[in-house]
Amino acid sequence: MLVAGHKAWQFFAPARKEMGKLFKEMVKGFCESVKKALGKTAKSILDFVLPLIFIGLLIWAILAFFHFAVVSPLHWIENKIGSVFHHADVTSEPAAVPTPVPPTVRSEKLEVRNSNLKPKTPNSSLPTSNSPVVTYQPAVSFAPPASPAQTLSPQKPPGISSPAGTQYDLVTFETEIAAIPRNSIVKDYPLTPDETMPGDLAASRLQDLTNADKYTMKIGGDTQKIASVSSSNNTLMITFKSSDVFGNLVNGSNQPTFFWEDVNTVHINEIDVETQTPSVIYQCSLIVSGSKIPLTIQCARPEDLEHLVSTLEYYIRNSRLAHDAQPGGLPYPTQGLRFTGIENVISLLWAGSPADKAGVKLGDRLWSVGKVANQQLDREDIEKGLSPSAILFVVSPADWDKALAAKNTGAVKFFSPKLRKVTLGL
Repeated sequence: MLVAGHKAWQFFAPARKEMGKLFKEMVKGFCESVKKALGKTAKSILDFVLPLIFIGLLIWAILAFFHFAVVSPLHWIENKIGSVFHHADVTSEPAAVPTPVPPTVRSEKLEVRNSNLKPKTPNSSLPTSNSPVVTYQPAVSFAPPASPAQTLSPQKPPGISSPAGTQYDLVTFETEIAAIPRNSIVKDYPLTPDETMPGDLAASRLQDLTNADKYTMKIGGDTQKIASVSSSNNTLMITFKSSDVFGNLVNGSNQPTFFWEDVNTVHINEIDVETQTPSVIYQCSLIVSGSKIPLTIQCARPEDLEHLVSTLEYYIRNSRLAHDAQPGGLPYPTQGLRFTGIENVISLLWAGSPADKAGVKLGDRLWSVGKVANQQLDREDIEKGLSPSAILFVVSPADWDKALAAKNTGAVKFFSPKLRKVTLGL
């Protein structure tokens, strides 16, 4: 490649010389035109700014070419070699795969934190101290408990900050929700992981995380590109960087590491994105004790989700503490809805939540809580009134547009959209 590049460089030497002359004449002509049009002062400024812009573009082009021609091939070779050695180790040393140990169920005392979050009726099949040990239960959503002293604010939605010692940390919860596209319905995805998966298959499927056609890693709303995955019986390390073009040039690789035994919960959800071209994605998040950033992975096929969850549960089950992380749906905040913007537009809705059962729809705008108001309440006032039996007054997108058109055309003096009364808890 180096010899061929050198020969090509020599071959195009005359053309490069002519292009250099042409470029020089173009710049010279442009500068003369600017000088005539704007005067000497502008010409002096242009003479100083243009070289800086050119140098900056040249540096960016060199870095981009270096990343494309050198860094990317090296990563590809590294992944291929690592995959070969990894599979060789698995097949040559089958004894390295730990023998599954019967899982233990860890009970956690969860305090009821706020009256505006109403937990669903508990499943009678969940294990108790007097019932047999159950490895898994199907994933179902529930409202997370909250502290009675919770202070409501736009930055801290009701019912999701947790006291010390519980697994629902505010930053973790908000980061996980931020990975969901706007205008989406969040649904439970009942899933029972495959407990018969062998160790070599789990090791191979864990490497599938580097396949961008199957899996996408999210940190909040940002998409990350997984470069490599390294796992042992106790730890998991993922090397990733931003998938943004400029992020590859500015940001270095991140290599978070956590212990399998610290995984508390696996959140599993189907997300229906209601846009002009509706789509369905599947999301899996590992909630790790002591980590503010959940490991959130999205995929387009339910088969890929089931393989991923079964693989993760295999490593968790065979870690040092030999326990299982209970799959469950992502808990819903504020009665199962999220609204954004100054017009309080509902952008996320949890299926089966109090808001969904009451008839709230994506795109509706929350107008007021408790009683009809002369003008739309702000976000903080609405959040304060979202109790389990709250009365909401909402406006559909069609009625909002109709009222806005009437106000703009002068047909009415005040903006007064048609309100729909919605009662939670019925």
